Amino acid sequence: MKKYALLGVVLVLLLAPPLGSVTTAIWKVSTPDDYGKGTFEDTILSSAGEVSLGLELARLGSEEVAATCCAVDGGGAVYLGTGNRGRILRVTGDKLELYAQTEGMYIASLAVNQAGELFAGSLYEGNIYKIAAGGAVSGLCQLPDKYVWALAIAADGTLYAGTGPEGKLFAVAPDGKFELLHDSKEDHILSLALDGAGNVFFGTYSNGLLCKYAKGKGVEVVCDLDEQEIRALVFAGQDLYIGANKVKKFDPAKFVKDLKKAAEKKAEGEESEAKMSDRYDGSVYRFSPNGGFSILFSMAKTCLYDVKVDKNGAVYIATGDEGKIYKVLPDGTTFVLCDLKEQQGMCLQLVNSELKYVCTGNTGALYSVTAATPAKGAYISEVKDTKFRSRWGNMSWSAKGKLTMQTRSGNTAVPDETWSQWSEAVAESPAPVASPPARYLQFRVNWDADKAAVLSWVMIAFVMDNQQPRVTELTVEGFDEAGPFQGKPREGTEFTAKWKAEDPDGDSLVFRVYARRTVEEDWLLLSKEATAKKDFKWDTSFLADGWYEIRLVASDEKANPPDATLTASRVMKPVLIDNRKASIVTLAVAKTLECTGLVEDSFSNVARIEYAVDGGEWAYVYPADNVYDQRTEAFKFMMSGLKRGTHYVHVRAFDAAGNVSARQEQFLVE
Repeated sequence: MKKYALLGVVLVLLLAPPLGSVTTAIWKVSTPDDYGKGTFEDTILSSAGEVSLGLELARLGSEEVAATCCAVDGGGAVYLGTGNRGRILRVTGDKLELYAQTEGMYIASLAVNQAGELFAGSLYEGNIYKIAAGGAVSGLCQLPDKYVWALAIAADGTLYAGTGPEGKLFAVAPDGKFELLHDSKEDHILSLALDGAGNVFFGTYSNGLLCKYAKGKGVEVVCDLDEQEIRALVFAGQDLYIGANKVKKFDPAKFVKDLKKAAEKKAEGEESEAKMSDRYDGSVYRFSPNGGFSILFSMAKTCLYDVKVDKNGAVYIATGDEGKIYKVLPDGTTFVLCDLKEQQGMCLQLVNSELKYVCTGNTGALYSVTAATPAKGAYISEVKDTKFRSRWGNMSWSAKGKLTMQTRSGNTAVPDETWSQWSEAVAESPAPVASPPARYLQFRVNWDADKAAVLSWVMIAFVMDNQQPRVTELTVEGFDEAGPFQGKPREGTEFTAKWKAEDPDGDSLVFRVYARRTVEEDWLLLSKEATAKKDFKWDTSFLADGWYEIRLVASDEKANPPDATLTASRVMKPVLIDNRKASIVTLAVAKTLECTGLVEDSFSNVARIEYAVDGGEWAYVYPADNVYDQRTEAFKFMMSGLKRGTHYVHVRAFDAAGNVSARQEQFLVE
């Protein structure tokens, strides 16, 4: 039988000198979270992160057994109450049989007296049935509250019942006469337990109250938990163990309605489920008369259905919606005993103070603990994704006792026929990983010789094949890769090259910057030394005018030996370097206030001409042919609205590289 739990992976980066990438990675599995994504084959996981052989379980019966509650008689026979059809089953050893058929639909509670008589509480109709030794069913009574959630029998034969939806506590005599002991004003009383003095403890929904009823003294509230429901109560000596849940929502009326529909569909051959409730954050508390409350167990986003305690103080907990069964030792150490494929662990039953039966819902099943420790078992790790093809180093582990280890590898995320076979088992740590290089790796730990062996941690060293860096972006501030400046003002001859780069396997990178004119073949190294920065100041003042390409080379040489170093490069689209300004050759103003002129540039095209009168705002001027596409451009424009007197016209011209020149002309308006 397979069991599962909680796993994550820790990568520790260490420097070492193998071939390829110098970075050696360590895959370490040591914590409960680390182990949890693996597969447990008859092994269990503790809260200390230790794996050992666990329980050996066997499923009883071939049909669905939707057990909702259970009880055990003095002879060790176990009785199971079921949902949908109101049947009561009996288990003796590994034999499962129908014991009684009630008229109820959902048996929610069971109790057995010293004479071996069984009492069953049902939902919806509020009936309590009495089943004589041998299985004969009779109606004991019908309570005025519809849901009989919990039953408990006192030494004097009094039967106590906790009910809903009005949260009442009843006492039922052997002849079926009942008495209302307490109306809690809560919605439901879900759990009951009797202490050695005959006091009745009960847990409620919807405010999570733990209450105590004493004959002649009435009811007192022992505590008000943060949880909304108290699902389970069980005494072990003088200590009371409390199973509680924070409840998202719970509508018993809707639950019963869905239950009836499920029963009808079941009769028609269809599968349907009535969901008990939506719960989360289950906890187990211990209440000691002299020591107060202490929390033993807490699990977020999981609900708690049943709690049992053995003679040594070990607590067993059935949970959903993951179907995990936990064991908590008195010192707080927690074990995941099993993770059943059914999603709800509904109830547990101890026989002679040892866990014997596990009942599940969704779908229902009954499992018997056939051996405290199986003959052998295994733990299979999750599939480790190293992202790229890797070479494996040593595998080491820490364990008490003798274990054997195996590995296998492949290049698919899910092991298939393309993977290598499991390697030969090795028993001494450390040992070389014998599996071939690949992207994925998995290990297997075998308990095949030492039943008492306990595994603490496993570490495997690996080195990924070196991966080529990538230059994802290269720009030079002030330059537009798509073309020239289009008249943007230029502030100087120094520009900044910036880039983005990455290395798939995490190697540190260094960079070199090169430049060349597009009419030349050789690259000029601009950076004297390789830099780890991702920018570079580029002084273009010494360069001849022309179109230039910028080339960046990224290298992982700092993380790899020379014969394994990989590089990547990126070339930027040509940019224009032109440090000479355009010249305003002529500028004249006619008496008609028409201004004319000529602009020339030695290398690049004239890109823009503007004028301003008397220091006013700059105005755009079209060239004479309306298109800026030449190194020489004539222009003219009219001025108007000027008062008589002396004025000044200022003209500035930009070339395609952003160089700007200006000229002023004085004129008179008569």
